Amino acid sequence: MTYHCFTIMGYGEKTDYTLSKKINLDKIYTKLIKPTLSSFNNIDNLRGDEISSSEIIDTDMFELLLSADIVIADITTLNPNAIYELGIRHALKPYSTIILSLEQDTLPFDFNHNRIFRYTLEDINDDSRLRSKIKRLHELVKNTVNNLDNRRETCDSPFYEYVKDVSSPTIPANKISEIRSKHYDSETIKSLRDKADQLTKENKYQEAAATYEKLSQNNRNNPYYIQQQALLLSKVIGHDHEKKLREAEKIIKTLNPFNSLDCETEGSMKSWTRFSIIP
Repeated sequence: MTYHCFTIMGYGEKTDYTLSKKINLDKIYTKLIKPTLSSFNNIDNLRGDEISSSEIIDTDMFELLLSADIVIADITTLNPNAIYELGIRHALKPYSTIILSLEQDTLPFDFNHNRIFRYTLEDINDDSRLRSKIKRLHELVKNTVNNLDNRRETCDSPFYEYVKDVSSPTIPANKISEIRSKHYDSETIKSLRDKADQLTKENKYQEAAATYEKLSQNNRNNPYYIQQQALLLSKVIGHDHEKKLREAEKIIKTLNPFNSLDCETEGSMKSWTRFSIIP
């Protein structure tokens, strides 16, 4: 039997305020999580940025959190979206959720109720230590698969642990099949991000900004795409450079930068303020 796994975590580089440094979450995914899941021939894995980009991502996310047999939740950097999605998963499913986090992160008290697989940046960057961590994570996933095979519902949700006589919501098998099949679209969020990165390397900033605009339309809660759209527009050189700068500043202002705690948003606004583009 094939099991479907949904991985929830941040994408790209995110600031870890516990460590006061940027963490490359994509590197953690590609070097630790993805190789572990790929070693199973009966697990299909999907990360949030590998979802089809044709619809509002919130709809897809809720469907996948409910229908996934297994969820891997990496909450490194205490990414608010990942923690929110983990909370939803715990409310929807009593079992088969695996939590990962950077060992150096100081987790909120409520996470003491959960078993968490911890790793360090040294584990990710050292091949020998990485192999050891992949082996340990493999065993954890294997135990989860064995529980599913044997229909052992080992509770890992604090909600179902402490609130008794509550049933998990269910959806018909044909609906689950429909949900899963629609997410293997040719144009995924990841493919659009890769396209934008390539256009940026080629100094095609206008086209790259348009790609991030498309991403932000379907990912309304992710400020990163808006930040990148504004940044790339500010780099467009030509007779309409000042117009693009004005457009970029207008875009970054949608993130309420003067009251934002996001370093990227605040930094972008400070850069444009120096130019005094808009009175």
